[in-house]
Amino acid sequence: MYMKSYLLKRIPDDLWENLKILVDKKGMTLRGLILTLLRKEYEKNDLESM
Repeated sequence: MYMKSYLLKRIPDDLWENLKILVDKKGMTLRGLILTLLRKEYEKNDLESM
């Protein structure tokens, strides 16, 4: 669960609450949400390094 604690440190509490609401509405799993966030972060970093 290292990954989860790392993400929790990076995500502000208010944003985390919004994410939880989003997860409930969309029925998306937290794992799916985290993977999506990581993918976006990775793509962003990838573009910056070009």
